[in-house]
Amino acid sequence: MLGAGQAACALGTAEVPSQEVGLAILSPLRDLDEVAYLRFGSVYRSFSSIEDFEKEIRSLRNFPRHDHTTKDPTAPDRERPDAGSMHTATEGDEG
Repeated sequence: MLGAGQAACALGTAEVPSQEVGLAILSPLRDLDEVAYLRFGSVYRSFSSIEDFEKEIRSLRNFPRHDHTTKDPTAPDRERPDAGSMHTATEGDEG
């Protein structure tokens, strides 16, 4: 898929409408972050009802994705609110 800048060059134009840029970003965003995809897509694909969201969620459930279950051991844990923060010793802690 061509990036928005590459698409502009291919069309021979100096400017690309924001709508086209938004739509060009949707496909890579779908695999990267499903929630961001839905938020962004709701604007650039003009969702107008809950049914539009439901339809897109069904589509996402059927969309083959990369396996994001393998975690980087150095990445902060999103499950814990204190993830990524420095550990400070408390009473009873050693070290």
